[in-house]
Amino acid sequence: MIKYYTEDQTDNLIYVQTPKVLIYGSKYKDMMPQAKMLYMVLMDKIKLSMANGWKDKKGRHFVIMSIEYASDMLGFSASTIRRCKGELRKYELIEEKRMGLNQPNRIYVGRLSYTDEDLYKLDSSRSVQSEHSRMLNESTHECHIRAPYNNKNINNELNNNELKDLVNKRDEIVNNLWKQFSLKGMNKELFFRVLYQIELQEKEGIQIEDFERYFARALHTAMTKSEYKRGLKEPPRINIPGLPDYDWLNEDSE
Repeated sequence: MIKYYTEDQTDNLIYVQTPKVLIYGSKYKDMMPQAKMLYMVLMDKIKLSMANGWKDKKGRHFVIMSIEYASDMLGFSASTIRRCKGELRKYELIEEKRMGLNQPNRIYVGRLSYTDEDLYKLDSSRSVQSEHSRMLNESTHECHIRAPYNNKNINNELNNNELKDLVNKRDEIVNNLWKQFSLKGMNKELFFRVLYQIELQEKEGIQIEDFERYFARALHTAMTKSEYKRGLKEPPRINIPGLPDYDWLNEDSE
């Protein structure tokens, strides 16, 4: 029988923390997943080492973990653990020191390296996802309130699991488009202004068949118009014989 989590159990959970740069950092994207798991376990053990004052004469903390112990803990074969350790040595994340006959090796755990670009990606991803989740939660909440009065609302036709899948898929689309357009120079304010307008349309009952394509085209249009207004591009002139020039660039500001 499954043991359910309730409010009484949440404080009793013990977690192994994962540094985000290990998952998202460009330097470690090709590292073996098993090696990343071993590194997370070693990081967990280094906290115990610090708490107990296990360090050498130079003040460097170390971990003692045999191949057999790591193999049993992670469920990997001994040969896989050896390959993982070799991978971590290649990335300069562990260093082993032999202590003599019948003595376990000391494992020194190295700190992760990251670039300014990694920090930018992590910060952008976190802030974009946080802002979009906030907007999406507000949108979903309002849709549920409006649902009894609006049969065209898409949320009327979705159960909880389908709605969760939709939210996850949309988060992925939003994050991917933010990465693309931020590299082109779009700022966050304009990006979310476009997203907010699209979600307002959906609240009003307008169904968008291909959200990713629709959002990308809207972002491209908004960015192009912004560049025209800031003088970064020369806007096209629309000349119709017999009529004055049409100032389309300022049509929404009148």
